Amino acid sequence: TSSSAAAASMAAVPFVKSNCRPVSRETVTLLHPGKYYDKLRATCNLDDDTLHQMSLSTLNGEDVYYHSDTFLAATLACGGVVECVDAVLGGSGVGVGVDVSGGTFAKIDNDGQVGEETEEGNESPRDVSSFDPASSIATTASSAAAAEQPAPPLYLEGATTSRAFAVVRPPGHHACQSHSMGFCFLNSVAVAARHALVRHPDKCQRVLILDWDVHHGNGTQDLTYDDPNILYVSLHRIAKQGSKRFFFPGTGRPEEVGHGPAEGSNLNVAWDVKQIGNVEYAAAFSELILPLLSAFDPSLVMISSGFDAAQGDLIGDCLLSPEMYYRMTRSLLATAGI
Repeated sequence: TSSSAAAASMAAVPFVKSNCRPVSRETVTLLHPGKYYDKLRATCNLDDDTLHQMSLSTLNGEDVYYHSDTFLAATLACGGVVECVDAVLGGSGVGVGVDVSGGTFAKIDNDGQVGEETEEGNESPRDVSSFDPASSIATTASSAAAAEQPAPPLYLEGATTSRAFAVVRPPGHHACQSHSMGFCFLNSVAVAARHALVRHPDKCQRVLILDWDVHHGNGTQDLTYDDPNILYVSLHRIAKQGSKRFFFPGTGRPEEVGHGPAEGSNLNVAWDVKQIGNVEYAAAFSELILPLLSAFDPSLVMISSGFDAAQGDLIGDCLLSPEMYYRMTRSLLATAGI
């Protein structure tokens, strides 16, 4: 069947892990203000009660939850996406891999340093960028050798490729310029898109960001709304105009098309009914998205790949099949000539 053929094709391509480290302040502040970055970093040093109260204060619609490791998780997620961009554009990676497992815990002090604290409580500070997965790789390699099997490649230093997939949390597309919301703290895809334009100007002049999460990426739209070099396209659900119902975050109307010189660089495909499925998404791709992609001719295509429009998601309440995600991806690659 076509689905099994697709699965076989995907299975034939091996995944090689690329290195990852927390994104730098310099890169984050290409879009987010420095004060916002510093405020988020300061949460590392707050006690649990304060963090709990901060989380409770966001339950009126912002929905963010704070922990002493929130900053580390958010900067790792953003750094992972930036690393993927560097790999695709052929630049140097953002650093070494990360392994925070076993009995080791990361603590960040007021100077942005990380201390490695064992279960016995001994702490030795180190910089946040110096995480090294070497011991984890060595352990895996040793285990494989013991089993008389060759160890698979786990990390590829300075990886280059035409495609990359960042499996990262927390998400980012609701994070606005100076505001966290919807489980998002740093807007990873928008920061990485700006990074591509600024750090790789010879290879990247235009970026397409396609967001097929069932919720509108209000933060990504906010951060790219006046940039003619970034085309942001979102497919999402929204409440009917004038309805008392609400579908988070409540933004993403079709008339929101960009500002100033970027007018026309923002497209919202907004479904105001539920149970949207493969047929509707196929129509949106064939009639709108793929022609726009061809005309815009981006140097880099980025996908905010939320899967909550899939059939069975109780909040999204849509009907996309797994195969449809594959077909949407394949159509983008074919149209972009990747």
